[in-house]
Amino acid sequence: METAINTLGTQLAKYGGYERSLESSLDRADANILSKSSQFGDIMNADLALEATNLAAARIRQDSATAVLAQANSMNRNITDFLLKGAIG
Repeated sequence: METAINTLGTQLAKYGGYERSLESSLDRADANILSKSSQFGDIMNADLALEATNLAAARIRQDSATAVLAQANSMNRNITDFLLKGAIG
């Protein structure tokens, strides 16, 4: 009877060790998944920030080009007015 109890205790201890080992592996896997998810989120956020920066730069270039074009048109009108006044006047 005592041998059976000792054998049972030994087996329970062995299976308890297996269970703890599996729990530890599961904890490491969960931590790894969390880490990879966080890294993926960081990459996605970095790409979004880069694209937002590129969009802002493109808008600044477009606004600058529009302003230069408006100035050029204004200068053409001024030159035309000056030439017409000289020819008429």
